[in-house]
Amino acid sequence: MRPSFVADLYEYPDPNRYYMEVTITPVDTLIMFTGAERVLYTNKSGDVLDTVVFRLYPNETAFGARMEVTHAEVNGQPVTPRLEAGRTALVLPLPEPIGPGESVEVTLEFYVAIEKGLQSGYAQFSYVHHILATPDFYPVLSVYEDGGWWMDVGPDRGDAVYSETGLYEALITVPAEWTLVASGEEIASTDNGDGTITYHYVSGLMRDFALMASDNFSRMTGTVEDIEINVYCLSDDFDGADDALRFAQDAIEVYNTHYGPYPFTELDVVETPTRAGGIEYPGLIVVAEDVWVPGEPFFEVVVAHEVAHQWWYSQVGNDQVRYPWIDEALTSFTEYIYTYYVHGEERAEEYMEGFRSTYLGYTGSGGRDLPIGMPVSAYDDREYGVFVYRKGAVFFYALEQELGRDTLLEALQTYLERYRYRVARPEDLLHVFEEVSGRDLDEIFAEWVGANVIEVSES
Repeated sequence: MRPSFVADLYEYPDPNRYYMEVTITPVDTLIMFTGAERVLYTNKSGDVLDTVVFRLYPNETAFGARMEVTHAEVNGQPVTPRLEAGRTALVLPLPEPIGPGESVEVTLEFYVAIEKGLQSGYAQFSYVHHILATPDFYPVLSVYEDGGWWMDVGPDRGDAVYSETGLYEALITVPAEWTLVASGEEIASTDNGDGTITYHYVSGLMRDFALMASDNFSRMTGTVEDIEINVYCLSDDFDGADDALRFAQDAIEVYNTHYGPYPFTELDVVETPTRAGGIEYPGLIVVAEDVWVPGEPFFEVVVAHEVAHQWWYSQVGNDQVRYPWIDEALTSFTEYIYTYYVHGEERAEEYMEGFRSTYLGYTGSGGRDLPIGMPVSAYDDREYGVFVYRKGAVFFYALEQELGRDTLLEALQTYLERYRYRVARPEDLLHVFEEVSGRDLDEIFAEWVGANVIEVSES
């Protein structure tokens, strides 16, 4: 954490605490992870719990790998878990129920197998072109809310992960020729003398943990204030590192000024083979190889968008399967904010007009018009982009036109401060905007987001 945010480590109530040791080994056609983790979970609900649930995201079809938990203990006692939700949810029975404020320590041993060259979903979890990309490679605590554990399985599009903020310490052992990049900060490394190196990472208050690696990464570094920015790309693509660094620096400066300061000491920007353009993780973003082209306008858009997710997703979390618009629509609108403050008003207005044209062009040519506030599964592949991203950005622009730029930014600053490291719901965003503006915004939210947000807000 940056010095001004260190106090957050003591003020955030009972973060999930992860300690993991993982060895990554290439074996014939596979990349194998073998590991163990110890997790401290505190019951922050008002209910008595007799189970704790972890999500095994590599088993999602969008990830395309295989994860198995081979041993499980709760407070030192072996337990027999069961798998649910298509083998993506590990349900652990507790030897003794835990009440509000009580904690359990869970120990899990696991392995993950990744087939080299396989690209499922967005290829976000893969080993392709000598690049290992593995977010959420470990059992991740699910979220307990509304009287039950979150067990949803998202479609292949969109983001699959919904998690609470935690603290991470990880010892990751990899082949010595690999460059390792991970969420958090590397504090030590040890050459094991057997062709492997063990890297020691710790994190601040992060929503989840990701790692990338390659034997062909080159690195460029820069700073914004006291934040270190590290750019990792394939050596043949190093010409694009200057652009990636500049875009990330500009984005952090704009968002620090107009939303609120970035809390971590570093940000990593990594080239990977993802087919999504870019993907966000706490303290780390990835940009697709085919976008990593000097002078390519979309390169700047992707970096600006994914850096914005460090505010809307990483700091302020949400259920990305049920309410994807909360982070994606706001992050798409942030592309406009970035363009306004980096390239000027005229170019920003042209940029927003592009969003509007895409949305109106789709509905004007026979496509159905939908609210932006539905689950990922409610849209087909094209609709997901048109409504959640494009129409979603136009919605926040409409709010800006209705309330004024200063009020909109004040509302977003308040939203960030109130829900930093926490989980926000649609009604939370509505309440903040109404509080800051002093306006009843039910009508405009119902028109764009959907009437359900109003119904929940009033219930």
